[in-house]
Amino acid sequence: MCERAAASERDFWADADESEALQRYRTLVDIVDDGIYQLDPDGRFVAVNDRIVELTGYARDDLLGEHISLVLGEDDHRRIERGISTRLSTGDRRRQTFELAAQTADGETVPCELRLSLLTDDGEFRGTVGIVRDITERKRAEAIIERRELEEELQLFRTLLDHSTDSVLVIDPETGRYLDVNETACRRRGYTREELLSLTVPDVETGLSDRDAWDSFVADLRTEGSLTFEGRHRRKDGTTYPVEVNAAAVELDREYVLAVSRDVTERRERERELERKERRYEAVFEDPNILVGLLEPDGTVIDINRTAMEYVDADLADVTGEPFWETPWWGESGGVRDDVREWIERAARGEYVDFETDLVGPDGQQYSISGYFRPVTNDDGEVVSIIVSDRDVTDRRERERELRRYERIIETIDDGVYVLDGDGRFLTVNEAFADMLGRDRASLVGEHASMVFPESKVDRAERLQREMIAGETDIAELDEHVTTADGEIPVVTRFTPFETDDEVGRVGVVRDVTDRVEREHRLERNKEQLETLFEVLPVGVIVAEADGAIVAANDIAHEIWGGDVFDVESVDEYERYSLRWADSGERADPEEMTLARVLRGEEVRDPDVFEIDAADGERRTIEAAGMPIRDEAGEVSRGVITLSDVTERRDAQRQLAESEQRYRTIVENFPNGAVGLFDEDLRYTAAGGAILAAVGTSEDEIVGKTLWERYPDALAAQLEPNFRAALDGDTNAFEIDFHGRHWIAYTLPVTDDGGDAFAGMVMVQDITERREYQRKLEESNERLEQFAYAVSHDLKEPLRMVTSYLHLLADRYGDAFDEDSEEFLEFAVDGAERMREMIDALLEYSRIETRGDPLEPVDLDTVVADVRTDLQLRIDETDAEITTEPLPVVEGDANQLRQVFQNLLSNGIEYSGGERPRVQISAERDGENWEISVSDEGIGIDPDDRERIFEVFQRLHTREEHDGTGIGLALCERIVERHGGEIRVDSTPGEGTTFSFTLPAASGDEA
Repeated sequence: MCERAAASERDFWADADESEALQRYRTLVDIVDDGIYQLDPDGRFVAVNDRIVELTGYARDDLLGEHISLVLGEDDHRRIERGISTRLSTGDRRRQTFELAAQTADGETVPCELRLSLLTDDGEFRGTVGIVRDITERKRAEAIIERRELEEELQLFRTLLDHSTDSVLVIDPETGRYLDVNETACRRRGYTREELLSLTVPDVETGLSDRDAWDSFVADLRTEGSLTFEGRHRRKDGTTYPVEVNAAAVELDREYVLAVSRDVTERRERERELERKERRYEAVFEDPNILVGLLEPDGTVIDINRTAMEYVDADLADVTGEPFWETPWWGESGGVRDDVREWIERAARGEYVDFETDLVGPDGQQYSISGYFRPVTNDDGEVVSIIVSDRDVTDRRERERELRRYERIIETIDDGVYVLDGDGRFLTVNEAFADMLGRDRASLVGEHASMVFPESKVDRAERLQREMIAGETDIAELDEHVTTADGEIPVVTRFTPFETDDEVGRVGVVRDVTDRVEREHRLERNKEQLETLFEVLPVGVIVAEADGAIVAANDIAHEIWGGDVFDVESVDEYERYSLRWADSGERADPEEMTLARVLRGEEVRDPDVFEIDAADGERRTIEAAGMPIRDEAGEVSRGVITLSDVTERRDAQRQLAESEQRYRTIVENFPNGAVGLFDEDLRYTAAGGAILAAVGTSEDEIVGKTLWERYPDALAAQLEPNFRAALDGDTNAFEIDFHGRHWIAYTLPVTDDGGDAFAGMVMVQDITERREYQRKLEESNERLEQFAYAVSHDLKEPLRMVTSYLHLLADRYGDAFDEDSEEFLEFAVDGAERMREMIDALLEYSRIETRGDPLEPVDLDTVVADVRTDLQLRIDETDAEITTEPLPVVEGDANQLRQVFQNLLSNGIEYSGGERPRVQISAERDGENWEISVSDEGIGIDPDDRERIFEVFQRLHTREEHDGTGIGLALCERIVERHGGEIRVDSTPGEGTTFSFTLPAASGDEA
């Protein structure tokens, strides 16, 4: 027996034996109103009572052995399984209660409450026992209660809405018809509730006066969720009033629009009243005839108008925040300042204070002002500020000041100004007018206007003057030409009459419009040029009216579309054009086409890419961009689009993608360095290499970035010209410093099948260690040179002593020597001399790198000519034939190159084999270098000796056969290497030898 069962027997059937207790259990299970079942550990029925059979509609035999999921939905089953698992894992054996829907045999669902108990035996899970109660009636009662509560809440909500001062409206989004409204909405509009519910939004909302406007509004509302706007509602009597509307899309049993509108008539009136007050204040404050200031009650300056600031030598910022009596208007007089302080104190107490005083302006002139201090109070009668207003009553000085101001203006403006008397003669002119005519001002005064203006224009001006006096016109303007000292210029003259006591004259302003006329001419020329440009532009251009009718298309547009296909009259007719989106292949609707979008006011700056079926049968890929042309009102009057045939470019882009895939293998496996691909924007499209991780970066950090985004400015500036050169088809090698290491970089083009560069490649390798080796080698060479110099010096000194003593022996005791002794002495002297020559040669060899001159442009023709001069005696002795082709200018050390040619020419003469020496010098361009060749027809060199001849002190012949130190060719090799070149030998024994070496071409020497 399970633990629960055992407990039940002992407690409930203690008076019965086991058999009788079991029978009682069965009877109880069958007569209780609740369903009872037992499941095995696998969740299958092992027992059900009659109520379970009745509840599910299944026969008992149909249930026994079946899984519980037969009568449960999937969610309910999973929920119960989770509950059992939790109880088993925690050891909690308390009963669990679930609400669920039982699945009946006829497909119905019955709401039930399940009380579930676990069956265990000695801690082992044996299944579950469940008691199921049909709660259909309970659920129905709960629904009734919930509906009543909802109705009560709705009634409360309706009461609140009806007492709201805002209009609340529920609207059908599809029809715009009012579904529900509160009392305020009816009252504001003058309708009964029944009348308003029979109307739609366009009937009462002036801003949404038709169905299309309402549909557009609903679409925006669905997108945004809620909208706030201001509009006007129409009352039943036809009048309107301003409102602020908050609208929201609400999803309940269906979609609704909930709108709350607030009558803002009073707020608008307050705003208008405030605006009127502000305008009145501004009108007073900015009155040019009044000096106005605004003060705090304690006299601190808040603001001063522009007119008042003209009376002092200070800026507004200088006086703002200062006590008014200490500002410059009142001068340094303590008496006046005390008066001002008293006037302010009286005004602060609410008194209206008149005053009049004499002041001295910044120019030292005295003037008189009359004004008042007026308190400004709030609704409580408290003084919150003080207005000071005064007027200059010194009329004469005011007129003088105004006159000086106008004279200053007249003399400083660029326009000419003149005054004519009643007879049409000049009373005065300004400097600009005299300069315009190229005349002296004094020479014009008293002259008649016809001296300057054409007679016909003078007559016309007099007629206009009479019309202005008669009030028929206000001011006159004439386009005319005036006579200058150098000819004529176009001008525009504006004038107005003035009257004195005894005559009527006129004042005129003359503007030189030469520039304007020239601009008009330029505009006309520009128009002609634009029309020409329209036809010669390398892109197609199409122009359409606002209604979509195409009015112009240039030749390129016709070529792209394969004929004259631009006779459409509206956007709807764009359906004729076969356009597909290049990226998806889907057909473009007329409204999606670039020209249609432009005519709707859209600026299409990022080109649309389409595939088209042209009229000539070709399929092309095009890019289309465009801009709307707007009229003065800002409305679209025309649209212009440009078309570019990018078929070939798209093909090139596909080739680029294929090429990038090919290069990616190189990129990802490049040793001791990195490789990158970049496009025409100098943006990396691929990157990789073994060195990336070593410098703390990755492909993801590089790809997609430009030089300037990736590197410091200085390094990007160094890389940019080399990257651009690669895109132009050039290859370059250069060194850079980055991440604290030294790199050698190579930039080269990536080309298509036609050989055109469409991308670039950069390869970099870490040469930090190589540079370190070079540095150490240079230090070693320097030490070696110092050693060689020291050794040569130390060796040459004893040699000079030996040679000197040998010569001394020969001089003093030569007569005493026999023939053998003389021969021995000659051998000793000759050996010492050879030793000295070898030491000098070795010293020279060690100094090639350190003692050479800087490389600069060297004309090799000049170098060879100098060498021939040096060897002229030897050439004459051997009757040598030296022929030289024109030689180039190279970057080099002239002295060292002279030594190279001298060694090679000397060898060519020396090793002629007894025949007449013949030596030829030639040059051939090899990219950025020149290859120089020195050929002879001598004895040649054995192939086994070709490497040995460039080693120091290596000789192929005895001294008796050919003299020399054995270091000449080693010097040549060292010198050529210093110039960044290489030297090689090609020779056939008995037929001659050719030495070839490369030298860098001089800067600016184009191949």
